[in-house]
Amino acid sequence: LGELKKLGVGPVSRSTVINILREAGLDPGPKRGVGSWSEFLTRHAATLWASDFLTVKTWTTRGIVDLSVLFFIHPGTRKVFIGGVSANPDAAWMKQQARNAAMRMEDMGHPVTHLIIDHDGKYVKEYDAIFEAEDAKVQRVGPRAPNLNAYAERFAFTLRRELLDHFCILGEKHLRHLLNEFVTRYYHFERPHQGIDNVPPMADEESATVKFRPAACDAGNGSSGCSRVTTALRLDAELERSRFACCSARSVHVEGPRRLAIRPISVNACPPIAARIRTSLVLLRLRFRLKIAVRTIGQGF
Repeated sequence: LGELKKLGVGPVSRSTVINILREAGLDPGPKRGVGSWSEFLTRHAATLWASDFLTVKTWTTRGIVDLSVLFFIHPGTRKVFIGGVSANPDAAWMKQQARNAAMRMEDMGHPVTHLIIDHDGKYVKEYDAIFEAEDAKVQRVGPRAPNLNAYAERFAFTLRRELLDHFCILGEKHLRHLLNEFVTRYYHFERPHQGIDNVPPMADEESATVKFRPAACDAGNGSSGCSRVTTALRLDAELERSRFACCSARSVHVEGPRRLAIRPISVNACPPIAARIRTSLVLLRLRFRLKIAVRTIGQGF
């Protein structure tokens, strides 16, 4: 009303000004102050990313090694990508991951303007500088305030509960393979999310409908080494013109908006391979125990 009075417009009632502002989509009483954290997340949901580390213990020939997994999540769409895996995430490694992440976010159609991280010492100043050069603001949260980075913390919990707790990780290569399969095949296209109406993050990008039905693998006692017929899943459309060999690495390709490569899933397949894996695990465990015993004896003398 004061601005209208300066322009010589009047008299105008307060309700008239409120109605005009509402018709224009403006709040007649704008909120003062910085606002709440949830309002900040909602306001920047389209261009906001969160990042965090996850530590995974892996078995190697050198014993148990802690690997650090750097990941990024887009809270607005729940899309995720793994930045990198390293046993020694030093400053040079972090700088390279920052460059890669900035380009990856741009390619995914969600350029970053705000990045949420915690006060972990791995996030060096050079890491922040790379994002700031991309006109992004790095927002540090915490310490001891996991709810401020709740989306990243929830994804880390999902990784542990739905993936890592079910495997004995044998080295960095094995971990990278599991993470890639989980994120690219399951998390983005199969797993529903309550925050986005119980649909997968990339459900709109994959609309090919695939039907499965059980079928018998007919590799039998051939050169593949299988000792019995196993049960596999195969595509309904491929049933009449192909047979899966349970030991083959063959994939079935499905035409659609996005080309899929569906691998056969077998039950009780390839006993010789499974036996070799079990033998390797036993030998690895014995080697580790022997190393501990030798070290203990050496300390005793």
